[in-house]
Amino acid sequence: MLSPGLSLCPKEASLVGAMVVNYGELEFCLASCLGAVLTDNPLAFKLVFRDRGEDRSINLCDTLMRPHFAALNLEGVFTETIDQVRHCKIIRNQYAHSWFSWSAFGLGWGEGPHPGTVSLKLVSLEDAVDDPAGISAEPKNLPIPLVEEQAAYFVNAQDWIMWLQSEAERAAGKSLEKTAKP
Repeated sequence: MLSPGLSLCPKEASLVGAMVVNYGELEFCLASCLGAVLTDNPLAFKLVFRDRGEDRSINLCDTLMRPHFAALNLEGVFTETIDQVRHCKIIRNQYAHSWFSWSAFGLGWGEGPHPGTVSLKLVSLEDAVDDPAGISAEPKNLPIPLVEEQAAYFVNAQDWIMWLQSEAERAAGKSLEKTAKP
């Protein structure tokens, strides 16, 4: 059973769930990109996934791929891409380590300013630990435009990784086509 907040806000729940689950897709794309750089996909996947830890995986990919993309004059794009992946990790962890609540208006609790609407709220459990009041941290509004923007950011990060992979494959002679930057 989903939390009541997520059950009452299915669109937000769908996007939040997609970001939490699809972070693994970003890691898969990073490993595939590393495979293109190393020209050895099995080795790349072993390196990225042999030990747990998102930071470890991102830092490993950064260290092993940066010289390659610098040699292709793509270090700026590579840096931006790695920064996007790191930010996606922050977004994903925010949702994966949270408790969801809701605000309800017009559902039997009075008229309110927005009758009949429910909005999702979240409490970061990591932030709540540092709250002097204990686990009673104030829920933060989670407006749908923000969640949509974050989901779009995940898609953009994946596009950039895949573009870098195509450039690594082209440099290795596996693809003759130069693709447009995302």
